[in-house]
Amino acid sequence: MPCAPPVWIMRRSSPAPSGMVAPGRVLSVVWPIWAKTVKMRWLGLLLPLLLTGCLSPGYLWQASQGQWQLMTQARPVAELLADAQTDAPLKQRLAMSQRIRQFAKQQLLLPSEASYATYVALDRPYVVWSVTAAPPLGLTPKQWCFPVVGCLSYRGYFSAQGAEDFARELRAEGWDVAVSPVAAYSTLGWFSDPLLSTTLFWPPGELAHLLFHELAHQRLYIAGDTAFNESYAEWVAQQGVRSWLAQQGSPAAAQRYQQHQEGRQQFEQRLLELRAQLQGLYESTLSETAKGYQKRQALARFRYDYAQRKKELGLNYDAWVYKDLNNARLALLGLYRQWLPAFARLFAQAEGDWARFHAAAAALGQLPYAQRQQALQQLNGSHDG
Repeated sequence: MPCAPPVWIMRRSSPAPSGMVAPGRVLSVVWPIWAKTVKMRWLGLLLPLLLTGCLSPGYLWQASQGQWQLMTQARPVAELLADAQTDAPLKQRLAMSQRIRQFAKQQLLLPSEASYATYVALDRPYVVWSVTAAPPLGLTPKQWCFPVVGCLSYRGYFSAQGAEDFARELRAEGWDVAVSPVAAYSTLGWFSDPLLSTTLFWPPGELAHLLFHELAHQRLYIAGDTAFNESYAEWVAQQGVRSWLAQQGSPAAAQRYQQHQEGRQQFEQRLLELRAQLQGLYESTLSETAKGYQKRQALARFRYDYAQRKKELGLNYDAWVYKDLNNARLALLGLYRQWLPAFARLFAQAEGDWARFHAAAAALGQLPYAQRQQALQQLNGSHDG
């Protein structure tokens, strides 16, 4: 009988807003059904899993403890807004977050009743750290398989040291490995996700984008189809932010969001070109030694080109480029925007009606995988921009 551990899912590349050191990533965390009833009887629930030997006790413990700490530290936003001791800048941002939640519920028809109604002030710049791995001469990511959500390409840790320790084990086995700091994550509705100090003070457009994206996952999530899930949530977020900024944002906020999106897309396009170059190299008939040499040369050229042109991007991607730029980082590029044209077409077919759009997306999600891919490809091809 398979284990039912908490499972971390890396969901999308999420570059941090300008001025932040690293382009953090956003995770989803899926917990087993029994976790919805978690009380103080955690040890009684965890013991059978530990005894099966099918999950590292240390990994399970750190994941459970980290989530538990967030749950116990969370304070209701309403309480903080009413508290005279709450700093004015924090109150302003908390109030904005609640307006975003209301917009998500009323305009985008997203399930915002439970999540982001509490706040956690962390004593660290990131909430978790993710680990991914890929072969030294390949772009297929290493996967870890779990019940419910299927096989996933990431593992997440609440401490940087835990992530680095696991990464060291993978490197010793010969994998390309990347450790990425994560500013926010989602439990996909298993728990009431809190607002975090690591993201609350992001620019308005980026904060709204994050919340809309995560809430979209709570509305629709298809196990085992990362490209579908991410493209759907990303389309909801992009379209939602445009509408929100048009109704409630300032021209300056709208301009900043647009600049952020354009810079991010330019950087991702360059990474995709690098990935395609390496993919061709790895599929060639060259010797492994020659492939390894040309790989190092390609990565060095990319770093040089980035250094020459980084001002054009308007964002700081140094952590992406200068730390662990390897196959592990490049393996999943493209998945998160693969079906954006398809969902744009679906939204157009729904004539901008969010209820019809969500229903159509859910219908696609119910198709067998092969049929779903075919339908998405047809929608991608029919999108006229």
